[in-house]
Amino acid sequence: MLANPSTPPASIGEYAFERAQIAYQTQKYQDALPLFERAKTAGSTNAMLGVYIVDTKIKLRDYAGAAADMEPVITQMKAAGRKVPEAFYQVAIEQAYRSKSPLAV
Repeated sequence: MLANPSTPPASIGEYAFERAQIAYQTQKYQDALPLFERAKTAGSTNAMLGVYIVDTKIKLRDYAGAAADMEPVITQMKAAGRKVPEAFYQVAIEQAYRSKSPLAV
């Protein structure tokens, strides 16, 4: 469906997200990350998309990328009126520290 030119553009984000989840669940993180990114670019509205991107980057040892992506995830959760789990802040601090980011302070 993703490669089919007749697929409605509005559906691309959700199809990419579904494919990414399959790759993620089978621990094919190298395959999952570009699909999650494509879902984001295509406008996927899945509330967990940002969390999956951060977690996939952690699994791929891209700590700087995970740290950079964590702040927007937390901001979006707050904007949506959702409570941000304390574990998210702990992960953000850990990834910032691992990537030697000034955000760690």
